Amino acid sequence: MENIIYSDKYVKIKENDLTLFCYYFPFGQNKTIKFSDIKEIKIEELGVFTGKYRLWGMDLNFNWYPLDKMRFRKTHFIKVNTGSKIKACFTPDNIDEIFRILDERINNYQ
Repeated sequence: MENIIYSDKYVKIKENDLTLFCYYFPFGQNKTIKFSDIKEIKIEELGVFTGKYRLWGMDLNFNWYPLDKMRFRKTHFIKVNTGSKIKACFTPDNIDEIFRILDERINNYQ
């Protein structure tokens, strides 16, 4: 059993992967992404065309957002690139801390 490094209502980070909660529409299944599959992560600004007012689903830039009822109050999101056309994006409350943890973990796999 892997140790949980970080967990909140949006994401769980373990030794080898991260899980985005309530990812798939309409039933809310979680999505797990292995760190070895991640090509790049970055923090980007939320805006009208980049998911600021999107409750759940895809924006115009092929970014997919899991359910977050408070996204409209946030300013940035984390984009996870696995090489797929559709990028997994999420808006955690502790964005800087989560990005630091993910960046450290992902660099161990590259």
